[in-house]
Amino acid sequence: MIAPRCCVIVFAAAAVLACAPIMGSHATAAAKTDVCTLIARPKDFERQLVTVTAIVRATTHYSMVLVDPNCNERTIILAIPDSAEKTADIEKLRAAVFAGYPHAPKTRTKAAVTGWFNRASGRVPMRTITATRIADVETAAAD
Repeated sequence: MIAPRCCVIVFAAAAVLACAPIMGSHATAAAKTDVCTLIARPKDFERQLVTVTAIVRATTHYSMVLVDPNCNERTIILAIPDSAEKTADIEKLRAAVFAGYPHAPKTRTKAAVTGWFNRASGRVPMRTITATRIADVETAAAD
């Protein structure tokens, strides 16, 4: 009886290892878009992984939003999960966005944010991106 069980275990392990490259190749690619498009067509991106390059602003001492001046200053909440809280890019983003807070910012921070987009029609917050990656954090003098 030991031999058949051993063969089943070996076969199952071989099947998993053979499929590993296939399963890994189906990683979700982020859709590149912008704040205005997400606001105008939220159903098209609901629960999808997106990448947005936008201005990031502080709204309260711990909250940030993504904004694009081309769509009437409407915003998308930027949620940072606990698992990403202490990464170098998140800390760089927070330091830039909250510099001098709560006074008017003397700089403007821009970043490429990749994360899961969600909308909640009729509720607040209406639009949220839960970040999985922050990149290209840039700070420039405010207009």
